[in-house]
Amino acid sequence: MKLFDTKKAAALCAAVIACTAFAGCSGSDKTDSSSDSSDKSGGDKKLEVFIDDEGTPYFFDQEGNKMMLWTSDYELSQQDEGKENVDPTEYIFDNYDKNGLSFTIPEGWLVDDSYGAPSVLKGTGADDLDVENSISLIPVQMMFGNDIDPNTEVNEKFLKKYYQGLVDAGFYSDYKILKTGEGKIGDQQAKVFDISMTYDEYGEDGDTSKTTARTIVYATSGDNVFCVVINCDDNDEQVKTLTGVYESFADSIKLPNADQIKEMVNAGMSEFESDDEDADFDDEAQEIEVETPAE
Repeated sequence: MKLFDTKKAAALCAAVIACTAFAGCSGSDKTDSSSDSSDKSGGDKKLEVFIDDEGTPYFFDQEGNKMMLWTSDYELSQQDEGKENVDPTEYIFDNYDKNGLSFTIPEGWLVDDSYGAPSVLKGTGADDLDVENSISLIPVQMMFGNDIDPNTEVNEKFLKKYYQGLVDAGFYSDYKILKTGEGKIGDQQAKVFDISMTYDEYGEDGDTSKTTARTIVYATSGDNVFCVVINCDDNDEQVKTLTGVYESFADSIKLPNADQIKEMVNAGMSEFESDDEDADFDDEAQEIEVETPAE
């Protein structure tokens, strides 16, 4: 997975805006400001832009509130104005049945499978969708790396090495396996791992705070390992709620065979590669790689 340096992008954006602002100020010393604004900018007011120590541009609104500055192409934004904002995702309700994987979708929940594998989310559509809490059903390669053996045993030793790799790469500052247990995915037995992760959350003012999240991993064993992954806030009540929702449809799950799993993995990878090609990375962008644990 590639990441680009957001601070450099913000600094570049700020530099362009600052140069424009300075050019406008120097011109106003020699011309009448009212005629200049009406002739050249259609009566628009000038905005004073500042740059903080991190290189992030900001401005003050009419009430004196410090506001983040986001930019986009002016002409394109004018063309898009008034167009209906339509969510292109096709959500699935009631029952899921693709690539040999099928299950009953709980009432009040839906499935988004935009990236090749289904995630069960609470909501009736884009307007009330809870994306912070999810139940994903995915092959082991889509959880831990497409280059690993599809029969990789997911145990405590494997998970410790995997999450320590994420800590070493800077994704998390710490992790802890809180407990282990047994569960089911369809008619197959599964090992269950309750994991807490700590990471830095960045506020609008550039300040950071430690935040924790929970991941509950169900993993089958043997051939073609399949996982159910619950992601939510680090809250025991929320974990209990989402675990209960999963268990309400766990018996209805029918798992895909080896060829169907391969189709899911390939579909998911093609979606991520497409997103990667669309992203604009600068020459100094860093590629962060996490080593997938060996068996």
